[in-house]
Amino acid sequence: MRRRLAFVSCERLVPLDVYGIRAALEATQRFRIEEQIHEGAQALSFRAHSIAQNRTVFLKLTDYTPGDDERSLREARMLAQAPADASSSNLVRILDAEKMTLCGDDFVCIQTDFVVGPSVYARVLLGPLGQQKAVLNGCRVLAGVSALHQMGLIHRDLKPANVMLSDVTGHPVIADLGSVAEVGTRSFVKSWSKHSALYTTPETWNRREFSYATDIYQVGMLVYEMANGGLNTDERHWVHERDRRDLHRSGKQEADLDACEFSRLVNKGIERRATDQTLLAHGHAPMATMSASLARVLKRMTAPDPNQRPSVSEALNKLQGLALPNWLLVNDGVFEAQDWTSGDVRIVALQSSIFQVEKRQARSGKSFRKWSGSPDFGDAGKAARWVEGR
Repeated sequence: MRRRLAFVSCERLVPLDVYGIRAALEATQRFRIEEQIHEGAQALSFRAHSIAQNRTVFLKLTDYTPGDDERSLREARMLAQAPADASSSNLVRILDAEKMTLCGDDFVCIQTDFVVGPSVYARVLLGPLGQQKAVLNGCRVLAGVSALHQMGLIHRDLKPANVMLSDVTGHPVIADLGSVAEVGTRSFVKSWSKHSALYTTPETWNRREFSYATDIYQVGMLVYEMANGGLNTDERHWVHERDRRDLHRSGKQEADLDACEFSRLVNKGIERRATDQTLLAHGHAPMATMSASLARVLKRMTAPDPNQRPSVSEALNKLQGLALPNWLLVNDGVFEAQDWTSGDVRIVALQSSIFQVEKRQARSGKSFRKWSGSPDFGDAGKAARWVEGR
């Protein structure tokens, strides 16, 4: 059975009593728990009915650590009290933040509006959204990030499971604000991470630093996954060949390692790939039709050096300046982009190394014919770049 990639550290070795915690929450007579949300490995999350507010809310419980989590509570309350014009429709609304003791353990409990709709993580499991939609959603996420940055806050955990696609508006909503930290006048904040290893930046691995540039890096990853598909979450996929060889030279196999030792091996491989900027391509190869201009923007957003990444406004301007066909693989060897310039366009593989660009005929509404004046191409990427230039 494959182990799903989940965490950075092995701090909690004793499993949480999920049913006991659920019962303890209901015993407060404040909530009726409707469902446990299973996406994410570093917290317990529930859809619940707030009895006092008579509404559905989202509850997230994380281990309480004195110091770091006292600050987290302060920052969450700061967001909850922010005036409406300082927030963003792309940020979920925090209703309450408190320390709770349940089943003998202390937790940070963040209560927010419940966003109806799939997470980006769940959506990309079904396949990519297309690069045009990925860019549009990325811009909206950046608008939410911008609202945080203007308040001197950084998110630190902008992974696909923490961004919802609202069924009501169709827009992305940053739905988990439990990791928000205050930067203020400093350029960064130092702390360790309980977050998913895949979305940990090189500077966090190396120096335990989070900054405004951390959020830019993670939004770049988010846009890449929406455009190309979700990253591989099989832990074994992320063990670096160099580390595997070193392990074998020591006389051990991966099966000989306990869960924490294997997690450290996986994390080391992820850190290597984040540092040499090969993580995204290793996690999921880009679509053949991915725009070179989009690839350049995302490469800068995910630069290993945080000083080389754009600010939130620069990233927003770069993405908004892209005009891209929304290529989707509709059949084996057939990529289609609807509503591009004068109509629908597709790229068809005639043979293994011959690709033709076709346009939908407006009168028939169904049939495609070769785009007048277009040459044949040796690969789908060249054909896509030709279309993008029209």
